[in-house]
Amino acid sequence: MAPFFWVSASFGGMYRARPGRFFCCALFLFFRAPGGAAAVAPGRGLGHNRLMSKPAEERSPPDTSPGQRPGGPPAFEGRRRARRLALAVLGLTHIAAFASFGVQLEGLVGAEGIMPAADFLERAGQYFTGRGESPWANLPSLAWITGASDGVMTAFCVLGALCGGLLVAGVVPRLALFVAWALYLSLLPLGSPFLSYQWDILLLEVSFVGLFYAPRGWRPRPSTGEAEPPAAGVWLMRLVLFKLMLMSGAVKLTSGDPTWQDLTALDYHYWTQPIPHPLAWFAHNLPDWTRSFSVLGNHFAELFAPWLVLFAPRGWRLFAWGVGIVLIMAWGVGDLGAVHVLCGGLLTVALGWRDRHRSRWPAALVFTGLLLTIAGTGNYGFFHLLTFALVLTLLHDGDLSRLVGRPLAWARARGWANNVAPPSSEAGPAAPRWLRRVTLAAAVVIVPLSAAQLGLRLGGGTLRAWERGDAELSVVQRLAYDSSKWARAALDPVRQLHSINGYGLFARMTTTRYELIVEGTDDGQRWRAYRFVYKPDTPDAPLRFAGLHMPRLDWQMWFAALTPRCRGNWSVAFVRRLLEGSPAVKALLAHDPFPDAPPRAIRIRRVDTRFTTPAEREASGDVWAFDEAGTWCRPLTTDDFAGR
Repeated sequence: MAPFFWVSASFGGMYRARPGRFFCCALFLFFRAPGGAAAVAPGRGLGHNRLMSKPAEERSPPDTSPGQRPGGPPAFEGRRRARRLALAVLGLTHIAAFASFGVQLEGLVGAEGIMPAADFLERAGQYFTGRGESPWANLPSLAWITGASDGVMTAFCVLGALCGGLLVAGVVPRLALFVAWALYLSLLPLGSPFLSYQWDILLLEVSFVGLFYAPRGWRPRPSTGEAEPPAAGVWLMRLVLFKLMLMSGAVKLTSGDPTWQDLTALDYHYWTQPIPHPLAWFAHNLPDWTRSFSVLGNHFAELFAPWLVLFAPRGWRLFAWGVGIVLIMAWGVGDLGAVHVLCGGLLTVALGWRDRHRSRWPAALVFTGLLLTIAGTGNYGFFHLLTFALVLTLLHDGDLSRLVGRPLAWARARGWANNVAPPSSEAGPAAPRWLRRVTLAAAVVIVPLSAAQLGLRLGGGTLRAWERGDAELSVVQRLAYDSSKWARAALDPVRQLHSINGYGLFARMTTTRYELIVEGTDDGQRWRAYRFVYKPDTPDAPLRFAGLHMPRLDWQMWFAALTPRCRGNWSVAFVRRLLEGSPAVKALLAHDPFPDAPPRAIRIRRVDTRFTTPAEREASGDVWAFDEAGTWCRPLTTDDFAGR
């Protein structure tokens, strides 16, 4: 652990001491490194220099590359077109993320918003300066230079969306990724607490790792000699996907939540999730066995399919792997744990180590199915698109060629696409040596840190029990605990960059749902409710599709409702802005019951909420059933904020 600790600590020290110099060095490495502009020999393949140095008559015949079985797929298919598609999807994700936040920022963190970013930046600067610390190192943001006015933050969002457009178009992809990463990192502290979800830091990590994956040049294309992505860059992207999926599955086991073990989690999920859409009601009312089977499918996708990212069994070995995983899950159902996950990993290693150069289409297929089921029952913004960009890194160009080939042949047989050629799977020239070395150096730091985070997640429950004195650790578990301490120390200098993260989605399933009803009065007698766009406020509130949009105020209201009483944080600031009649804040709502003048007082009620049954919906037409659960926030007036 010591070597990567010192490497990480050294880079972290540079960042904390001279943040500006740190970013300049990063730009130098990626855009002006010596040898970066050197041309690569057109015939140079993926690490086959010796092959191409032989005379033409000694080379392998055109239909059989080295390591290829006669008549089988090439052992080294290209990845340039798969990378192009993955980066285009990542570009669409950036467009969605920046555009979605951009249309909400004035009401959330603008000058007249709920939590003004300019005020936060001023207080943070005074705090860190008073402690003799660098504000840049603790809260890295370009806003320390530009300020945090509404215009500046809007410009950040516009520039970020433009960078996403450049990624979609395949223009200066590496520079576009770097700028998008820096802009989103700059917005992250300004948008707190509304910009603090796991897919926000996932977008930062994917963008950062993508710098080692993206091609060089202004407009790289396979037809103009675009180099293949460095192998280490491909594997860094895959590692993020592996970590995201396996950690999300691991936290469900280590959290101690019984619903994930007894397969009842989805009995609650569809109606207790933050913002369900219309299909969620129908999914909830499916037969019980379908929900239990779906939980098993989730465990398969998050705990066992991730091993297919690392190893690729094929043919009868893939079939044997599937049978083995089914037996492991049958053995552990009701009490799944780290031992079952590790057994699945060892089985994958035993059956798939020989096919290390093949694509990972089985894993891509499983993960795509998981994303479709999640997107089909809930609104999660750009999370699905971002994860799908990672899934595409599992494929080779040959997979795309075969995927497109059959529909294209069908169309050409009918004379509809005679001039369209199927995409080639031929491998291009290798990436420059300097880029491969830089990427490998980054992998030496990132991989051990991510592995330590993963180990901590898998044994998290036991480690916490050991820290409380309630359990004993085995030698392996103690080693994992010691490794995690090294990882935390190594990550600390660069933690604020949010580019090497741990994840864990839906660790504990909420089994009840509460909604907050915000009401105002202008006479102290009649209370009228504000209406939100996506959050249910009445039993007849329709379920809506949000698409790639992330309605952050509606999400925060869901989190706030988990606590029985108001805690006096952003929610009180929200009430204050409504009492002041802030147009920016009211623009986030679907209906303002006081359009002419703000109310005299505002209160927030808490109601117990659930989906209606089919019989109840047929009788009343309502999707929701509401039951009173008391007052969440007492009536507040402008007098309560006097002097603040």
